[in-house]
Order: sequence, then structure tokens, then C-alpha cells
Amino acid sequence: MGETFVVDIHKDQHFDLEERILQKDNLPLLSCSDMESPLRAFLPRRDVKQDEVLRQIEKRHRKRQAAIDSQYRKQTREQLVSG
Repeated sequence: MGETFVVDIHKDQHFDLEERILQKDNLPLLSCSDMESPLRAFLPRRDVKQDEVLRQIEKRHRKRQAAIDSQYRKQTREQLVSG
């Protein structure tokens, strides 16, 4: 694990950040996992269709948004009870 490994990690993080900034309006919940998913699907094998990868990303975004909404409701209830 030398300097090359550190440089690769830095490049990956830079790419992730750039993509999140570029996609913030269209995909506000974009995660590193979302960006890795198409790469894993398309680079090693091409039998997975683009529609399937996009469907999986959308499913993760719905679950992530549901978790955010749930936490928000929980915090709101806790504030009502304590306040």
C-alpha cells in the first residue's frame, strides 16, 4: 500500500465529489455506492442492461429518502414530547 494506492483513493474521492456536485439537482441522494453500481455492472460484464442499473439506483434512492423521512418524523415527535 504505497503512494499509488493513496493517489488512487484520492482520485476516487475527487471523482465522487465532482459527480455529486454535477448531479445534485437531478440526483440529490447520489452516493458512492450509486456511482459504483453502474461501473460494476457495465465494466466487467455487459449482460446487465442500463435500465436495470437505473432501476436499482432509483430503488436505493427511495429507500434512502424513506429513511431520511422516518428520521425527520422521529425527531419531530421527540421534540413535541420533550417540548
